Amino acid sequence: MLDNALTVGMTPSEFWYDDPELYFNYVRVYEKKVKENQQHIWQIGARMCQALQSTVIFPAGVIDKSVINAMPKYPDCPFTEEDKPAEELTEAETEYLRQKAIVHFTNWVNGFKKNKQGR
Repeated sequence: MLDNALTVGMTPSEFWYDDPELYFNYVRVYEKKVKENQQHIWQIGARMCQALQSTVIFPAGVIDKSVINAMPKYPDCPFTEEDKPAEELTEAETEYLRQKAIVHFTNWVNGFKKNKQGR
C-alpha cells in the first residue's frame, strides 16, 4: 500500500505515522485531479472539433466537404454531473449520517485535545 500512497502524493512519514484516514483523503483528491485532467483534455478536443467543423475554407485538394461530413461525431463528455440521478435519502438514513458526522467530529476534536495535553 505504500506504493499506492506514494502515487497519490503522500510522504512515507505521513503514511506510517499519521492518521490512516489521511490515505483515503489523498486517494479522493488524486481521483478528483485525474477526473479534472481528463475533463480538461476532453474540452480541448471538443473545442478543436468545433473549430474544424466551423471552418468555411477547405484547403484545396486536401480536405473536401464530403470528408468533413463523414467525420465521426466527437464523443460526449465522459464526466457530467447531470447524468447522476439525485439521490434521495430516507429520514432514517439522514439521521444516521448526521449522528455519524457528530461522532466523527467529536472524536477528531478530542484527538486534538489529547495531543495538546500530551505536549
